[in-house]
Amino acid sequence: MSENVNSIFDLKEENFVVAGEHGFAGEFQKDPDLYQVGLTGELAKKNKKYSSIIRFLPNPKDPVGGNIIGKYIYFLPDPKNPNARIQVDCPSNAGNNNNIMSVAKMTLNKLTNPIYKAIGRHFTRRFYYWALVQVIKDEHQPELEGKILIMRFSKQIKEKIDHQLEENLTIGKKSCIVQDVFKGKNFALIMQEKPTETGNITSYESSYFLDDRSGISINGEVLEDPTPENKKKILDYLSTAPDLDKVKYQPWTPQQEEQYVEIVKSLIDDPKLFNSIYQQAYGKPYFSNSTGIATTKAEDYNLESDTESIEVEEMSFDSVAESSMQTSHAETSTSDSDFSDISLDDLEDL
Repeated sequence: MSENVNSIFDLKEENFVVAGEHGFAGEFQKDPDLYQVGLTGELAKKNKKYSSIIRFLPNPKDPVGGNIIGKYIYFLPDPKNPNARIQVDCPSNAGNNNNIMSVAKMTLNKLTNPIYKAIGRHFTRRFYYWALVQVIKDEHQPELEGKILIMRFSKQIKEKIDHQLEENLTIGKKSCIVQDVFKGKNFALIMQEKPTETGNITSYESSYFLDDRSGISINGEVLEDPTPENKKKILDYLSTAPDLDKVKYQPWTPQQEEQYVEIVKSLIDDPKLFNSIYQQAYGKPYFSNSTGIATTKAEDYNLESDTESIEVEEMSFDSVAESSMQTSHAETSTSDSDFSDISLDDLEDL
């Protein structure tokens, strides 16, 4: 527990400024501490949606500045499973915009060949948020009820949290810190498919916070009063939460970087072009001069007339034909290593 643990009972709006746009990141897949939802289960298929009741909670380890973590991530094809993706932290979280994927994105997006542009969409970064949630009611995964887990969510849900902080006395709307353990609100999480021009995507736009404020419920007991006894119950319960630090930024290990470079090389599948991208990122050629490849530059390819910066990463993610991507989009599933929770706002936000 943090030395600021008592701040849990005196939350302020500034305690929910997102930490991590620079210097916080992390990586994990198929983690049992992650609250994973999807549309492939029998009940979700029958109802054509995944619905549950959850509650956002303060971070007991850092209730002052670490309640919500935010960072940019990539989803790269998994070399071991062509129908899945692996989650990769973007080094720009730590200020490194000259990483191999950023350079690949910038370079490929300048080329006129639509196949290269399509490949470049693999290297589009996305911004996500992480927070602790209590699973209150979940008919799809009843074994999770009562547990505290980490949930990854995007702009669509973050805006709903922020909206609760807004006050408009003209219409009688009072500000609410939804994570407040005594006066917060529960959240109806609703995940549905939504058709777009490029295919169906998952959307959380129907999700909403319940109207009534309430205290946290622990083992069926709703704790409304900030008594010492109730505070102890809450602190004991929050001590069972997974460590939110696991989603903070961790620089790529040499082994990870080698793996990511190989994925980029495999996707581009053009030694000359890849060598140019690698040299821009690392200041040295990937291939030796004996191959006759190292002297080739990206300028040898047809370029569009306009120049684009690294920030071109934040473009919309469109569906790409399998023929140009050499890997299919992942099916919706409960695995964190796929695209099961890429929602509409991911398209709007990037």
